[in-house]
Parts: sequence; structure tokens; C-alpha cells
Amino acid sequence: MIYYACPDPLAFVSGGNLLNAQIFRAFREAGRAFARIGWQDIPYIDFAPKDFLLVDSIWINKIQIRDFSKIKATKIFFTHLLPSMLDLGIKRIQEIERLSCFDFLLANSAFTRNWLDALMSGKSRIKTVQPWIKKTGMQESAVRDKFILVAAWQPIKQIDLLFDTLTRVDLPKGFRIHCYGDRQVNPSYTFKCMQILEKHPGLAEHILLEGVVSAEHLASVYVAGKCLIDSSRFETYGMALAEGLVNGLQVLALGQGNVIHLIGQGRGKYCRDLEELVQTAVLIFEDKLSLEEKPVQDILTSWPAFVSQFSFLDQIGRI
Repeated sequence: MIYYACPDPLAFVSGGNLLNAQIFRAFREAGRAFARIGWQDIPYIDFAPKDFLLVDSIWINKIQIRDFSKIKATKIFFTHLLPSMLDLGIKRIQEIERLSCFDFLLANSAFTRNWLDALMSGKSRIKTVQPWIKKTGMQESAVRDKFILVAAWQPIKQIDLLFDTLTRVDLPKGFRIHCYGDRQVNPSYTFKCMQILEKHPGLAEHILLEGVVSAEHLASVYVAGKCLIDSSRFETYGMALAEGLVNGLQVLALGQGNVIHLIGQGRGKYCRDLEELVQTAVLIFEDKLSLEEKPVQDILTSWPAFVSQFSFLDQIGRI
């Protein structure tokens, strides 16, 4: 039995939750017995040695080493993000001690894998499980003119700083950024972003709040898109960025982490700051700049290839 302790993938839209939903689908289609559980459920489950317990990295700070080490199942930690990746002042020894409780560590990208390998000094068994990234399969729109931002509203996405930067630029008439994403993840941060829009009513002409849309709707947005703007300061994978690249959008990004790897593919451009990002977006809007297209083979994956990333579970011989 596979138990995966993680948030409900449908609770809010994020790259991590989308990847978790893909994982559950892969387990289901492979005929694996599995259950999603909450962190609070772990003490009440009588794990057998043949069981697997996966733990989402969102709960790393809840791990009590003494209690956790008593669990008989094979313990696997799925790394979407670690606190030390965002705050270099965090004492890494605490993360190392908690991660040492696990038999395996899973990484959502080569970047994350390298980070874990350095953090654990090469002493942990690390596997990579990257998201399934595909083209929409829809016919390209005859006119690709949309500028889009796809992100859950939280501080790491720097949406407030993007809005603030837009107030200092002379934006051309008709330039609009369609913002897709969950605004309920961090209400206080959303309030901060909305205050900027209220303080600068002129931005209403250039910012359209689309909110959460279905995967099918987002696919139609990608094929009608001209440019995807990614204002995030850090991504361990960067799912929206990757989807934009494989679907032919020009993509502007400035974050660290796996962004550096992704942005070198497709029609991507790395910007040194938000000012350069906005100025470049305006040039693309005015057709004064068109980014060169490069191969995206490193990003595109097939569904069978995604599912095969879990073959190590069978190799352990305990399922």
C-alpha cells in the first residue's frame, strides 16, 4: 500500500498540487493500491514493512524525528521546495536531520536533485520525478496576441512587484496582461496586490484578472498566447513556464532555481530584473522583438515516460 501524506491536490491550484495530481493518476492507472492522507492521519495508521509512506515537502517542519523513525514502512520524501532554498539563513542541520529519516528522497527536477545531493553530502538515495509536460494538442490560434501570467498569488511569485513596476513604465495602448491563477492561497498577499491596483486605477486598462480556469481553458489560452510573463523569483521546477515554452509562447523570466535550465529552451529569455522584463514585453507587444526558437526536447515528456519514473518502487521489491 502507498500512503501519500500531502495536501488535497484540488484544494488550490499550484505547480506542486498539479504534480501531485499527476502522481495519483499514475498510481491509479498502474493499478497500485494508494491513499492520500493528511499529516494528522499518520499516527493512527499501522504501517506494515511492505507499505510505502510518501511525505510532501510542505510538511517538513512537522516531522518529529524520534516518532517518525519508528514507522515501519519505506519512507519517501517528495521534494517540491525546501525552506532553505528560499532563506539561506535557515540552519540546514535541522533539514538534514529530518531528511535523514527517509529511505529515499524524490526530487521534482534535476536542479532539486543536485540541491539535495549537496545538502545531504551524497549520502541519500535520490530519485527524480519530473512533471508531465505536453503540448495542448489544440490547433494554434490564427492570431496569437495574448500576454499571460499563470501563477498562484503568493509572495515568491512577486506579482506585487510586477504591478509596481508596471506603474513606472509608459505602457502602450492595448497592452494587457491576462492573470490566471488562484488568488485565495495567501489572502494577505492578494490584498497587498489588490491595493496596488486600487492605488493606480490606470493599471485596470493593462491588468485583467482571470482567476482560476480549467485545464482545458488554460490550454486554449496557451495556443492563443503570444508571451508568457513569469515574475517568480525562484522555482524548483516551473510548470507554467515549461508549458508556455513547449506551446510556442515567447517566455520572459527572471527567477533562480530550475528557471535557468528551462529558459534556455523554446522561445525563452532570461531578464535581469522586472524593469527589463516589462520593457522586453512591450517590445514583443509592439512587434519590435521576436525571440528565437530553440528545441524543447528536455521539457517535453510522454505520459508513459512519466509513469515509468515510479518503476523504482517495483525494484525495491516491496509492492
